[in-house]
Amino acid sequence: MVLKEKQTKRAAQLDKLAKKKMTTIEELNNSKKENENKRFSEINSAITDFEGFEMNEKHAERERIGYRVEELRKAAGMTQGELAEKCSMSRATVNKIEAGKFSVGLDLIAKIARVLGGELDIVKKY
Repeated sequence: MVLKEKQTKRAAQLDKLAKKKMTTIEELNNSKKENENKRFSEINSAITDFEGFEMNEKHAERERIGYRVEELRKAAGMTQGELAEKCSMSRATVNKIEAGKFSVGLDLIAKIARVLGGELDIVKKY
């Protein structure tokens, strides 16, 4: 009977140690996953920031061009509809260009420039 009690007690101790070991392993795995997730998140954030920088740069250029188109159109005394008709595009497209929400192709921006009495050129900044 004493031997049986010792075996039962020892089995309980071993079971307790096994559970503790499993908990420790799970904690290590969770910690490793958290570190991997954190690192992935950091990398993803850096990529997003870089892409955001590129998009902001492109968007700023679109806004600059759009502002200039609007400025020249108004100086020419034209409505968006009139400019659209002369450039064979919709008024909504002119509106998007002026709002910086449309990526204008080279041919279209050259056509807009001609209609507005301007020209397209590449100028070096100093």
